[in-house]
Amino acid sequence: MALKNAATGRKKYFDLYPVTFEEFLEARGLHKEAGCLHGFSLKDPEAGGAITAYFHEKLATEFNVYLRLGGMPRIVDTYIESAGQSSILPERISDLVTTIEDNVKAVLGERSKLYEYDEILRRLAHLSMDTLKFSKLQVNHAGRAEAKKLVNKTVGARVAHKVRLIDSEKDLSKYFLFDCGVLNYLLNGSDLLGSRITSQHLAIGYEAAIGNEIIASLPSRDDLFYWKSPRGAQVEYLLRSPLLAAIDVKTGTGDTRSLQSCALFEPKLDCIVRFGAQPPLVDRNFTAKITSLGLERKITLVNLPHYLGGRLRELLAEI
Repeated sequence: MALKNAATGRKKYFDLYPVTFEEFLEARGLHKEAGCLHGFSLKDPEAGGAITAYFHEKLATEFNVYLRLGGMPRIVDTYIESAGQSSILPERISDLVTTIEDNVKAVLGERSKLYEYDEILRRLAHLSMDTLKFSKLQVNHAGRAEAKKLVNKTVGARVAHKVRLIDSEKDLSKYFLFDCGVLNYLLNGSDLLGSRITSQHLAIGYEAAIGNEIIASLPSRDDLFYWKSPRGAQVEYLLRSPLLAAIDVKTGTGDTRSLQSCALFEPKLDCIVRFGAQPPLVDRNFTAKITSLGLERKITLVNLPHYLGGRLRELLAEI
């Protein structure tokens, strides 16, 4: 019912996010792995909480399962109850996404045009992490304004997250879906664990998974931004607290060119973070360079594996 007609007093809203990777490990009974993940510290990476080569491989493998399944409780429960061999997963994820789509349509509330948006989540999935041009979402009987309204409603329904360009007055926002399992289904089909994932879709999956892990640890999802240079270099995410940190997400190891550009064009930046397949490592004397411009500076580079995405803010506070 409309708020003005509700017979209640003060209302308090809060966001309930999908299961995080650490919670996924605990739900599966992988308590040693979860303890290793939670106990790691950048203050003394070689101390008792060190991530050994064995646990690094184990956690990376489990994160790749999580990347495909996501954190929706019903999907995680189905996977656990079937010991990872469930033939019901395709049906469950299909039903779940249909329910989500129905909820978005209900929020939109314009029934005459709803049939035009059957594929809206799939389109958003394919456009994830690119600056969104609403013209790409236009359909036969609804133009740019309607497409923009739909995306805003989808964000309002917490089905998609909006990431704003830092210090920009223009709407150059990026969007990604709230769950990496839902994203996997929309990009690659219902066989979540067995489908072939292209390198492009894998990159989108990692970027969204890290984004969702970071958001789940933030006071507000509006605290996550991204950065873009005048020369076109971009980093996926930018945090203002506890440090001003630029974050880039790689599928494997990848280069640091975009992070170096950010370090040089943003002199107040405290550190740069690269998520990838490598074990955790801190380089406090990394030199960021743009040789063609004759620019360089010393800055802390933090290399983190994907599975530590949910602990990023805690780890940054230790630097």
